[in-house]
Amino acid sequence: MGGCSFGEAIEIAMNKIETVDEVELEDNQVLTTKDLIKILQKLPQDNPILMSKDDEGNGFRYLRNGWVSRCTYDEQEINVGISELTNDLIEHGYSEEDVYENPCIVLG
Repeated sequence: MGGCSFGEAIEIAMNKIETVDEVELEDNQVLTTKDLIKILQKLPQDNPILMSKDDEGNGFRYLRNGWVSRCTYDEQEINVGISELTNDLIEHGYSEEDVYENPCIVLG
């Protein structure tokens, strides 16, 4: 791969995205759906989306249809949960402890 490792190539590509996009974001800012859409609009629209398998980028997988979910989360623990407890969810083992108020989008 032209003198650099796959991980280094990904890092170079990610740095290029940061300099190419014209969306003003702070370092380590939590992205909103709106922010992500602005960034993605600057990129080729026919490229597949890959998700890192872990924080270190030790592997990747395609983001597939059905892996994008609307959920809720707990801001302190960053636990993902549900917005409403239904009888069906109770039957599947969910409880009030799984209900959070903050809406979010989960990828992967």
